[in-house]
Amino acid sequence: MIRNTIVSILFLFPTLLFSQFGPGGVGNSSNNGLWLKADDITLSDGTPVVNWNDRSGNNNHATNPVIAEQTTFNLNSSINSRPSVYFDGNIDQMIVADADILDGSSGITYYSVVRPNKMDGQARAIIGKRIDFNNAANYAYTFFFYTSRYVWLDVQNLNDRISSSPITFSNNTNYMLGFDFDGSRPEAIRSRFLSAGNVIKEVKETSTAILNSNQDLILGGLNLDYNPSGPRRYSGDMSELIHYNRALNTAERKIVENYLGAKYGITIANDLYTHQAVYAGEVAGIGQDDGSNSHNDAQGSAIVRINNPSSLSDGDFMIWGHNESSLDVYDTLDVDKTIIESRMSRVWAVTKTNDVGTVNVTFDLSDFDPIIASDVRLLIDRDGDGFADNDVAPLAGTVSGSTITFTGVTFVNNDKFTLGSINFAQTPLPVELTDFHLKSKERTVDVLWTTASELNADYYLLSKSKEGKSFENFAQVKANGTKSTVSNYKERDETPFSGISYYQLTQVDFDGRATEYAPISVNRQQGQSFVLVPNPTTGAFQLKSAISTDGNTNLTIFSSVGKLMNQLTLIPEDINNKFIDLDLKLGVYFVKVNQENGYSTSLKLVVN
Repeated sequence: MIRNTIVSILFLFPTLLFSQFGPGGVGNSSNNGLWLKADDITLSDGTPVVNWNDRSGNNNHATNPVIAEQTTFNLNSSINSRPSVYFDGNIDQMIVADADILDGSSGITYYSVVRPNKMDGQARAIIGKRIDFNNAANYAYTFFFYTSRYVWLDVQNLNDRISSSPITFSNNTNYMLGFDFDGSRPEAIRSRFLSAGNVIKEVKETSTAILNSNQDLILGGLNLDYNPSGPRRYSGDMSELIHYNRALNTAERKIVENYLGAKYGITIANDLYTHQAVYAGEVAGIGQDDGSNSHNDAQGSAIVRINNPSSLSDGDFMIWGHNESSLDVYDTLDVDKTIIESRMSRVWAVTKTNDVGTVNVTFDLSDFDPIIASDVRLLIDRDGDGFADNDVAPLAGTVSGSTITFTGVTFVNNDKFTLGSINFAQTPLPVELTDFHLKSKERTVDVLWTTASELNADYYLLSKSKEGKSFENFAQVKANGTKSTVSNYKERDETPFSGISYYQLTQVDFDGRATEYAPISVNRQQGQSFVLVPNPTTGAFQLKSAISTDGNTNLTIFSSVGKLMNQLTLIPEDINNKFIDLDLKLGVYFVKVNQENGYSTSLKLVVN
């Protein structure tokens, strides 16, 4: 159907048909001055971080060319296994060049997602924008861990420095920490500490505005110069840092906090989103606390924008996020095959609090090629059994340039939605990968994959890794160019690693564009093992194994409360090949696998 050919739309297309939106769909480049996300960094694990690019559209990139001061990229951190930038607590720091949007305002909001590991009474800074402790001339703000494991805040010089006391923080714990300042609030509560969606303390600030400092913003430090008499450096992981040059209203705060909470697995106050476990991708939302605290137009960093609610009242919210499936992978199984011939594998889920009425849903298709936009339909799964039954009739949209808009859409709580194509021939899949698995033999490993169609596919690269992080190419296989029928591929690794290892498939187009498919693993030291694919599933799944089976395999499926749901027997040729659809309803199931040779295991299957 359609295809994402560039990973970061916002970097390369900062002024699309509609303006860029900030985290959770809140704000834009005129007020979202800084947005650093570690998952935007494309480095190998353990690599020094020289540049951390700003996602706000203001090009306020963080950098440090000094080798001794460079942070380290952590690909799978302890912050919900998401990437992070690691500061060593000694001299590591990153620098954002001074920019007017970062200060000189009557309000400000910061959020950080951090995991400190060395709170020892020294000043361990999250951010600082000043010359030094004693110079008030360019002292905009500092936010840092300090004595008694409090977090401390200075806004507009150090005259009103205040701590989070009595709230303390701990090492090796994930936090969503921030602050806001609003010069229009009463002096006694102009500054506030924010933690996981709670205002944990309101504090005094005599100033009504933040001065326009000419100092750089320092990440991990209070000021640029290193203080040899004592550390002034943060120690720990940092996964995200967000700045606004105004105080967000309460509805906006809740939406940003739901975005961060879902992404990083942090429990928050005002949790308005129930799909964090599976649909944590690019969460955004609209909603209203009251007439002065609302937000009715959101896109975030995703390709979907939702706005124009017809009935937004106090207490109404709608939050959505996706399953983080690649935009390069498509599904021809979970469609009705009569009206809809294929769909995106990326699916969004909706949580509604009360009712926002109907909304407009717009998808940005500017990076998808080829595509006939009139072939595209909005698909909604309301009964929880996938998109094959069209329980909500597919909706046609209005095309304008590179966007397609579906107007007056009604969502109910727990709806799932995605895009589908009514014409596979006109709107083909660039490469529809329908299978990718391994077969381990005594001395070799066979890599097998199947495509249902290909478009401008030049060749495939096969690579392997011992630890799943640094991959080396071992084979290049010629692709079929453009083809609308099934192609089966097989390549043998004559020198596989022992133990657990990982294999990755990369498809390269004639124009050099590359699409990577997630690594799969094999363990050549153990016996038989099985996995269910896809999992979670909307219905059909396969039983896969990297080790060939000899006899029959019996499957027994139980519900989460132990009720027997189904039984079936697979012959050896069914493993890795046969799709199983037991018409299971939404929920969690356990699949007991028994082989004739006595091998037995139990696998969890999630149906959504």
